Amino acid sequence: MPLINDSEAGLDALCGAAARAGAVSFSAAPLFLKPCSKQVFLPFVEQHFPQLARRYRERYNRQAYLTGNYPERLKERVAKLIAKHGLKARGAADLPLVWPSEPQMDLFEERNEPRAANVPTC
Repeated sequence: MPLINDSEAGLDALCGAAARAGAVSFSAAPLFLKPCSKQVFLPFVEQHFPQLARRYRERYNRQAYLTGNYPERLKERVAKLIAKHGLKARGAADLPLVWPSEPQMDLFEERNEPRAANVPTC
């Protein structure tokens, strides 16, 4: 979260702890706020980080993601820490298979069924 937990020292501590715990890869990405998440997260920022509330509202007002040089600076910071702690950057191919391929998993396949009336679309 920009200006909350993205400091070099904080990310260094997190990356180091992950390496000591046996992680082989590490990744980080800028905060992505869809409208339904923004409704919960921005009041949290106002309550716990009031000095940042205006900046968050300005930056996430029109879109769910950050643009400009922040994403690239974060990527560079994380790449440096990954190298420092002997980890590798995580890619989609590195993600573990959470569930084995079994017939009951068909229950979780997406189908073109109508959505329930009160289910939010995030």
